[in-house]
Amino acid sequence: MPRPKGDSPVKWSATHGQYVLYHNRKLVRLGTNKVAAERQRLALLETGETKCPPIIVSGGSLSVGEAAAAYHAFAAGHYRDSRTINRILIALEALTPFADLPAADFKGRTIRQYRETLLGRRKSNGEPLSRRYINHLVQAIQMMFAWLVSEDYIPADVLLSLRTVKALEKGKGGREKPPVPPVPDSVIEATLPFCGPTVAALIQLQRLTGCRPGEAIGCKGSEIKQVPGVWWWTPDEHKNAHREKARVIPIGPRGQALLRQFLAHAREYLFSPADDCDSKPANPMIRPGTAYTIAAYENAIKRAVRRARRAQVERGDLLLSSAFVPLWCPGQIRHTTATDIRRQFGREAAAEFLGHSGLAVIDVYAEPSAQTAAEIASKVG
Repeated sequence: MPRPKGDSPVKWSATHGQYVLYHNRKLVRLGTNKVAAERQRLALLETGETKCPPIIVSGGSLSVGEAAAAYHAFAAGHYRDSRTINRILIALEALTPFADLPAADFKGRTIRQYRETLLGRRKSNGEPLSRRYINHLVQAIQMMFAWLVSEDYIPADVLLSLRTVKALEKGKGGREKPPVPPVPDSVIEATLPFCGPTVAALIQLQRLTGCRPGEAIGCKGSEIKQVPGVWWWTPDEHKNAHREKARVIPIGPRGQALLRQFLAHAREYLFSPADDCDSKPANPMIRPGTAYTIAAYENAIKRAVRRARRAQVERGDLLLSSAFVPLWCPGQIRHTTATDIRRQFGREAAAEFLGHSGLAVIDVYAEPSAQTAAEIASKVG
């Protein structure tokens, strides 16, 4: 039996990066805030239009649901990293059972109840959420209430109560997730022939520079200073951009040779999904974007690994399933480069080359360390 018109539930769409529903067999985009999306769905059912009054935040009667909507609007404009924004969104969605509670009453006991709901959640594969991930979500809620206090929406004692709740310790709940391992160079080399040229270049750029996946896919020609010797790449969008910290990535001879063919294109982003359309089945309903998303980049690598596995089977190279090329993600490439650089040049040099800010000595010796990063890039990048 067909679904009644306009009765489609609100669902998060990873493809569109927002909540959507189908009305009269047409896709309706509802934005990234779940509370606002539900309000628009109700308005659509009643009036046939998605327009609805904005959520008004009133200091005295502020509810948790209203606070979540206001904070999400702030975070979307404040943070530049899409993964940070998505994590905040997931944390806010988990507040749904507390949406009608006055924000001023959301204190230590309540956030522990919120954490218990997270401990009861399961991923799509049935696994519980990891302990560290739960701590990140709880921290996002504490950050939300810190913002509410700074805007004078709620009294400061609410935040003081929330901060008395410490992070979950190991063994106190949640799944323990193993650290992200480096991906062996042999696995990268086995995968590259089955990638499109653009994805292969992204992988090689990460391996040569140690940049993060988000920095690689967002690389622009205008960010790269082409000078004799080592080039300097200053990404506009990076992990600590909202903290006003500069990120400078040195690019050595091999990285320069890799980028020259892409710098010849007159476009904003160097790495376009349109260049790799022939590496996967064409879908006439989907138009490639101007730049890869992290999810699309990860999926492209997964497809390449599967093609590599099929090639292994066709060649008859496998006797055991463990000999398959393992699945891996682009975040592991940075770990591979970090391990390699640290082994060759030491801990401090690796921290400077990769842009880590954990070592205080790097701030003290910023000028000599920059020279060290240039020397490393000229040799390995």
